[in-house]
Amino acid sequence: MKILYVHELEQKGNFVSHLKAKYGDESVLCIDMSLGIFRLGHHNSIIRSFFRVFMTREGIRHPMKATFYECLSRCVEIQRKAIEKFRPDVVIGSSWGGAVVLQCIAERIWEGPTLLIAPAYKEFLKYALYDEYIQIEWEKMALSVAESQARGVIVHGRFDPVVPHSHSQEFCLMATGFRLKTVDSQSHNLSDYLIAKEHLKEFVDNTSVMPVNRESFIEAPSTSRKRSSLGKTMIGYNFLDEKKKSLDQTENKLEENNNNKQGNITQPTKQDKQQEQNEGKEQKEQKEQKEQKEQQEQQE
Repeated sequence: MKILYVHELEQKGNFVSHLKAKYGDESVLCIDMSLGIFRLGHHNSIIRSFFRVFMTREGIRHPMKATFYECLSRCVEIQRKAIEKFRPDVVIGSSWGGAVVLQCIAERIWEGPTLLIAPAYKEFLKYALYDEYIQIEWEKMALSVAESQARGVIVHGRFDPVVPHSHSQEFCLMATGFRLKTVDSQSHNLSDYLIAKEHLKEFVDNTSVMPVNRESFIEAPSTSRKRSSLGKTMIGYNFLDEKKKSLDQTENKLEENNNNKQGNITQPTKQDKQQEQNEGKEQKEQKEQKEQKEQQEQQE
């Protein structure tokens, strides 16, 4: 079995060495994406991505959004080449690597068995987008994944201090081809559970043989667990196009409202200036009339 591991933002961790010990060096591939946050020497770091886009039109308007998608798109391109050349049986993504894998699935670069460890897609959206756009982009990505043939497992710590566990819960309600395994852990990368307790190989083996039929992944909701209306409707896949149209309409309305707000901010300012000019003219005329009247009285 051939495994492609997509690493985290700051480090690869010890997952790669553990996987190679279990499956062999030639069966495991991890491409260095040259990442980091403030590492100028790394080509795809956040700071380098910012410098590449900050003078572009999108970079000027939305610098953090442009930075995020610049970094993400470069990582996706690296993994696209790796998938085409290596042809893995299973793809594993951890944290930022999980976000990259999700984008690969959304773009149909990968549609095979997938194991995600605390994917950080929505967490990075929080830094890249305004609050009203985060949920829209998040749901659009999840719906795109739901339409694909990809299936897999998300392993997430219940007390993850970096990426909230609720993000993976929400995602699995929308993309029902994925099921969630919750671990009672405070670790983000779950090395204490996956490596120390030897569960990683178990998850990889089980993920590689998961059925394509996505309906078999849907867990029966318990009476105490609330499922969103989106999650309930996702059991029937006919509504996906309608939901996407609804998200697009919502996004368009937000853009229109923002444009209107900008227009309303600009217009009163012009009116205020005009009003000030008019008031100044009136005061000047009144002053001139008063002076003329005083001169006439003096002459009389």
